[in-house]
Amino acid sequence: MLNLIFDTKFYDLGFWGSEIYNEVCPMVRDYKNNFASLLESMQSKTEKQYETVKEYYAFD
Repeated sequence: MLNLIFDTKFYDLGFWGSEIYNEVCPMVRDYKNNFASLLESMQSKTEKQYETVKEYYAFD
């Protein structure tokens, strides 16, 4: 049963990156302008998440 689950899993690319969205929206609402430092601080974590997605879709 677990093999079936793991073999048929997929990643919704529309949901991927929502963590960044959830951080940026409050910044816009609060008139903050430190987007570059926020994105830089999230870069490593986001790249690790992308590696998992990259295994299932051919982006290269």
